[in-house]
Amino acid sequence: LGFTKTIAREGASKNIVANCIAPLAASRMTETVMPKEMLQNLNPEFVAPVVAYLCHENCKDTGGVYELGAGWIAKLRWQRAKGGFLPYGDFSPEAVEKVWEQVQDFDNEPEYPESTQDSFPPVMDNIARYE
Repeated sequence: LGFTKTIAREGASKNIVANCIAPLAASRMTETVMPKEMLQNLNPEFVAPVVAYLCHENCKDTGGVYELGAGWIAKLRWQRAKGGFLPYGDFSPEAVEKVWEQVQDFDNEPEYPESTQDSFPPVMDNIARYE
């Protein structure tokens, strides 16, 4: 995913797009864990049109991650919990445990980061608390 995002960003000025797919399709690996009837509906040929469209000049999307299978397609996005802050000087497993519920709470003001730069505001806010 990181490579896809980097290629998308670096290639933008040259009209190069990059996307990532996470296909669910029948394969030798899935034959051992899925019923034959299900595998028939997960034909890899259902993946090819999505790949072709993502490569077509009409598709301007870049940096996307798409799940697909059996004719279903969905774009994924990153979601980040608001997070928890460790008190200055208390970088211990016990301190992590105290904020762990906040670390995993997606119901309280979740964020949708688009790049690694989106991590800097909360980090800088926490640094300001330490000063």
